[in-house]
Amino acid sequence: ALYYSNTTMEYLFISFLCVGSSLFYIAILFNSLPGIKRMSTKTQLSRVLFIVLLIAIVFSGLAFASILIHSLLLLFIGNVVFSSCLMICLLLHLRFERFLHELLDNIRLLHNRQSHLTNVNINKVLANLNYLIHEEKIYLEPDITLTELALRLKLTAHQLSELLNNELGKNFNSYMTDFRIKDAIDALKNNPNETILSIALSVGFNSNSAFYTAFKKVTGKSPSHYRND
Repeated sequence: ALYYSNTTMEYLFISFLCVGSSLFYIAILFNSLPGIKRMSTKTQLSRVLFIVLLIAIVFSGLAFASILIHSLLLLFIGNVVFSSCLMICLLLHLRFERFLHELLDNIRLLHNRQSHLTNVNINKVLANLNYLIHEEKIYLEPDITLTELALRLKLTAHQLSELLNNELGKNFNSYMTDFRIKDAIDALKNNPNETILSIALSVGFNSNSAFYTAFKKVTGKSPSHYRND
């Protein structure tokens, strides 16, 4: 039967075991919330792990619903899908050599973030950073450094580095470069008579060679080829 009126001890044990595991994974998820954006953008393997975690939470929660409405069907579905998620994790470990290493790296990074940013209002810092980037366009300053930006945000250089890596999935150099290249792309399109060197200097690069290297890394093309396309 898919519905029953009497609750057995075995059923309660299995149900509460599923509920306990669900709560455990929910606790992990909420404890890792500041790192979700980084986890979803870092690598494909991290994204797969994150999706598996969400699926496990949702379907193991069906066991709790089964207690409320006495449904063996929900208990069956919840346990099958939850077990499948565990099997996926096992297969990922067997298929990808770096799976456990990356998982442990994420845990270590989370630990470091908690120890270095414990008393930091992350949302406020991100709002201030957004203002410096989009309003003051601090990335246009060619000599801006991690330490100087950290001082403007009232952080240490290490705190800012951890925040950029955990919240945005980027280091300081790549974060600055992305905004500079975006401005350079606009300039290449809108100012066809301006030299590539002048554009490079105007968006914060110190040399033409550095601009070429960064531009090709981001777009896959050299500035001149991009302009001519």
